[in-house]
Amino acid sequence: TVLFPVAIRNHMVGGEFILTTSNFGMNFYIGNNAEAEGTYAPLRWGRGDWSFEYHDVVDLAQRAEGRTLTASEVSRHWTRRALADIASDPWRWVKLLVKKWLLTWNAVEISDSESIYAHGDRSIVLKILGGLMHYGILVPLVAVGLWAGWPRRQTLWPVYLMLIGYALSITMIFVFARYRHPLTAIMLPFAAAGILYVASAVRNRQFKTVLASGLVLAAVAALVNVEIVSKDNVVATTYYNLASTLDLKGERDQAVQFYRLALDHNPAHAMAMNNLAIVLYKSGQAEEAKDLLRQAH
Repeated sequence: TVLFPVAIRNHMVGGEFILTTSNFGMNFYIGNNAEAEGTYAPLRWGRGDWSFEYHDVVDLAQRAEGRTLTASEVSRHWTRRALADIASDPWRWVKLLVKKWLLTWNAVEISDSESIYAHGDRSIVLKILGGLMHYGILVPLVAVGLWAGWPRRQTLWPVYLMLIGYALSITMIFVFARYRHPLTAIMLPFAAAGILYVASAVRNRQFKTVLASGLVLAAVAALVNVEIVSKDNVVATTYYNLASTLDLKGERDQAVQFYRLALDHNPAHAMAMNNLAIVLYKSGQAEEAKDLLRQAH
């Protein structure tokens, strides 16, 4: 009933009854192909912008199939390719799933185009909140809350199922901060339960419970705060995107500033080096431009 209006809208716009979107195949392929690393990567290198993405998805599928495809056929094409890659090396895929499961709970926020960390560089409020309220702190508290609530699992099982089910849905594609934001709403009650559980144990001098809770907190905190994806690379992508936008607007001085910031965070960012070299060359700084192009290529 909830999805029926969406299906009607999709039929009116695209000519097919599709319950949600036709992006499943593309997302499943991006997250599970032979080269996948657990996060987003465009199908064509350097064309991760949404204005290119859908065109590339359709174009590559139609070229491979040799005919015009409907939206659902495009999705099925990418699903088949992902399944073929999985079947060709199942062990690689299992290891990838483990990595994505860990990324789903990891402290680092893997951004789409804008990183909260880059915004934190210019906002003391975001910087403070970002240091205090992130998955590296929240997830250990959730673990204690899950443990504390386990005796009541017969009544809490729908919430447990929502938490694990949504986390698995992320793991099956790829991990983005915005994909896991809804997960946070399910996690917060468990985190609050964890805090109250420990506080009650301290108040009642239940030292064994306090010790056990501390061990759970420490173990989970150690796991989720391991840096699987570099925070600096996430920040570099934000500054690169900002620089590219400024570059397109003709604001070269600011573009140079943010390309350099991107390279400060990720000195191996080839696109930032390439684009900075072009801007510098146009500004008459040919020698530095040549050096950057050599590094980029």
